[in-house]
Amino acid sequence: LSECVGYFVDEDRWVNLPHIHNHLDGHAVAVTESYVYVAGSMEPGFAKTVERYNPNLNTWEHVCSLMTRKHSFGLTEVKGKLYSIGGHGNFSPGFKDVTVYNPELDKWHNLESAPKILRDVKALAIEDRFVYIAARTPVDRDTEDGLKAVITCYDT
Repeated sequence: LSECVGYFVDEDRWVNLPHIHNHLDGHAVAVTESYVYVAGSMEPGFAKTVERYNPNLNTWEHVCSLMTRKHSFGLTEVKGKLYSIGGHGNFSPGFKDVTVYNPELDKWHNLESAPKILRDVKALAIEDRFVYIAARTPVDRDTEDGLKAVITCYDT
């Protein structure tokens, strides 16, 4: 899927946006004051790609790629920076990595890893400081899918 639509809250209407360059499947989305970011994919050719939509220009542009090919990860914004958390790749059980993207430098860098693998991550920033994460993590015991739900908070 590469089609995009936008919703104008004040006008209560949907509009078609330009097509994104990525094949979207398992991607993550985050919104900053100026842009909409879309990152990652289950498709190997797009799994590190990050694009951002500029509503003032009505265009998508590529920015610095993720450090790891991944999908089903958390992406959220705190103080203008993006935080990428966990996820998994097509041939991996999952990731513990936490990375931060600085749009002014167009660079990602690693932060301290999470204490456990985090898959199927949903991330939400609160008070422009705390990132709350709901995810699933592999467990050693027999469960239906071998995963356990986990909720945690990361203080940026």
